[in-house]
Amino acid sequence: TTNGEPPFQPSKFNYSVPAIRTEYTLPTEPSPTNESIAVIVLSARLNFERRQAIRNSWAKNRTNVYFIIGGPPLMDDDRLDTRNQTLLLEEQRIHQDILDTINPDSYKGLPYKVHYAVTWIASHPNMKQVQWILKADDDVVVRMDTLQHHVLRKFNPSIPLVVGRIEPNSRPWKKGKWAEDPRFTAETYPPWAYGSTGYVMSRPVAEYVASTRDVYYYQGEDTSLGIWLYESPLDVTWIDSPGFTVQNSDWYDHTYSVVIGHDMQPDAIQEWFDILRDPKPLEHWHHSNHTKQRGNIFKVEYHKLHTDSYDGHFDYENEWWMGGEHYLGGEQGESWSRPSSPDESNTAGNPVVATE
Repeated sequence: TTNGEPPFQPSKFNYSVPAIRTEYTLPTEPSPTNESIAVIVLSARLNFERRQAIRNSWAKNRTNVYFIIGGPPLMDDDRLDTRNQTLLLEEQRIHQDILDTINPDSYKGLPYKVHYAVTWIASHPNMKQVQWILKADDDVVVRMDTLQHHVLRKFNPSIPLVVGRIEPNSRPWKKGKWAEDPRFTAETYPPWAYGSTGYVMSRPVAEYVASTRDVYYYQGEDTSLGIWLYESPLDVTWIDSPGFTVQNSDWYDHTYSVVIGHDMQPDAIQEWFDILRDPKPLEHWHHSNHTKQRGNIFKVEYHKLHTDSYDGHFDYENEWWMGGEHYLGGEQGESWSRPSSPDESNTAGNPVVATE
């Protein structure tokens, strides 16, 4: 160890091997949704209270929220908690919203769980209408209507998009819980979206992930997705949105927040949803952040649109709002960048923003 923290520790289970059903695998899959967005919530197998808190709050009366669990964790012996298995079977019988990824539940297995869940949705014959997949954890609050109205309807789901809090060029950890697999040798990660605050991927991203059957599972599910997409032939657009936040303090303005919190206990999930609710916004913020250059992020600040839909009179390629001042074209300082020509932008042919 170095400074008391261990270096990278490989998984005790090989998640690259085909999943084999066992007597503990749930016998049924969830019912398919007919909504345009599907939500995958990563959940530990025995997190009964967290799942129920979500069903009672932000997922109430919704048919598009799926809890993604793993199989029984690896143990030193063959003993398994039959009581909890009985509770899990009854939970699935009542709600039909749990997807069992079969292989053992573990932190190292999170990239596998995301890959399995995205593949299940993108390949499902009765969910071809799903245009967006939101990945969240079972310790957050999601405002589904705010997400749809304030974010997703502004962007074009037919091009490769990832929306969330984007990390553009972080360095891999060499030790501790997040120590990266030595197979990843680059000095910095390609762009990735924080898993703790959730992220949304468009249909083309989901279909690509589903097509990569021999994908390599790196340390984290969020950084793994970033690496997979960087190595892909896709021209991915990364949308950095402060609406995805770990802030759950009273002083924070959550007017435009879509995913809130991290490490919330079940009672806090219910409490915060009761406080925040999910009102339809009266005004909208949009931010266009587009590139065909893999590994680059074009950071553009929010601007306010006093309209219920895409503003056809606003030039999303060449105009920005920043710090209350209006800019037209050109470079906007160190944190700003843009394609040098229209040919390099996803707005050519397939606009990033949605059109009505």
